[in-house]
Amino acid sequence: MKRCALKVNAQQYRARLDAFEKRHGMDSDQFAIRFNSGELGDEADWFEWDYVLDSYRETTRQLELLKTVKL
Repeated sequence: MKRCALKVNAQQYRARLDAFEKRHGMDSDQFAIRFNSGELGDEADWFEWDYVLDSYRETTRQLELLKTVKL
């Protein structure tokens, strides 16, 4: 079921985000602001965090959309 797969993916992305946040001492919202303003530079770790954050946000957006679908 699509919803179950999305939930698993969201949990996995959240765990990766938690690891980034702990390692770098900032939450993902702070990171996004600093990264998108160019403040953090171009280390591969930043781009991976950005990808995981985008993936998490998209996955949770899809889960919210599925809540509105009547089956």
